[in-house]
Amino acid sequence: EGSRTVVELISANTPAYDSGALARPDGSFAIARVPPGRYRILALDAGANGPSIRGQLADYADITETLEVRAGDRLTQNLRQHSH
Repeated sequence: EGSRTVVELISANTPAYDSGALARPDGSFAIARVPPGRYRILALDAGANGPSIRGQLADYADITETLEVRAGDRLTQNLRQHSH
C-alpha cells in the first residue's frame, strides 16, 4: 500500500478557517462548506506535518498554491506534492 496524501486548506482571512482532507487513491479530494475567502492549499504525505501546518508554511512554499473561494464555487485545483 502506498503512502496517503493529505490536502491542507489554510485561510489567509481572519477569523482563520483551516481544513483538510485525505486524498482518494486516484488523487482526488473534496473539502465541503468552505467559507468565502482567500486560501493557501497544499498536498503532503499523511503524517508529514505536525499538529499545525500554519506555522510551517515557509517550508512548503514550493508546493503551496493560493486560491480565492466565492459563495457557491466548486473549484478544481491541481497540486504538487512536497518532494523529500
